[in-house]
Amino acid sequence: DSMVGNLSPFFFRRDALLRSIVSDLAGEGHIKEALELARSFKDDNARTDALSSVAGTLAEAGDYKKALELARSFKVDAKVDALMDIAQVQIGAKEWQQFSEILKEALVVAEAIKGDENKANVLQSILIRAAHAQHFPGGKGQDLVPLQQGLKLARTIKDEGFKHKALMIILQLMNREDGQKAS
Repeated sequence: DSMVGNLSPFFFRRDALLRSIVSDLAGEGHIKEALELARSFKDDNARTDALSSVAGTLAEAGDYKKALELARSFKVDAKVDALMDIAQVQIGAKEWQQFSEILKEALVVAEAIKGDENKANVLQSILIRAAHAQHFPGGKGQDLVPLQQGLKLARTIKDEGFKHKALMIILQLMNREDGQKAS
């Protein structure tokens, strides 16, 4: 047991190093190799992070089409993460229409996420990112918060506590939007 405890930091550093290598490979245009290495991760979370970073790197390089194509080929969790990474790049590029469409797609994909807590957390992440984008120059006045899709996702959450959390986030964003329209 003590041996496992001593190895834990090693595996954490190893995964971080491997994720860094995946990002470097993708950044240098070695997408096939980056994906191969990312897919070899044994830990689901590390694999999801590594795969989504490849799509994010493509988006940062301006290849949105390839980034989206890649993200759409992933399984649910990695697909949602990759779409969020691409959307984040689009905030910086002020690509509001694409940003909004990708968030809506991420919400639809998130319906397949297993576990109510995971769904609620993803919903929160997506909606907060959308609300945050409205504060960027050019984002003001844009209809970036996909509340209808958020509500649809919230309805798929069975656990009352997590559903309540998701609905409260939507309600807060609706109130914020109403306040902005009134001023």
